[in-house]
Amino acid sequence: MTEANVDPLAPTADLRRQAYQQEAASLEQTAQRLALQIEALHRDLAAVTGRHQWVSGELAKLND
Repeated sequence: MTEANVDPLAPTADLRRQAYQQEAASLEQTAQRLALQIEALHRDLAAVTGRHQWVSGELAKLND
């Protein structure tokens, strides 16, 4: 919160609590978004790893 947004009549502890609650909510949303991205990356990695193993097997057959 910037100084311009601070109500001089509001208790300081209430302002800090509100700011911390807003930040906590924002961080929770970020954590959830990152968790979904990590899950997608794990799926992509599994697919690429599987494809790599298949291609390596096919290449080995050709080299025999």
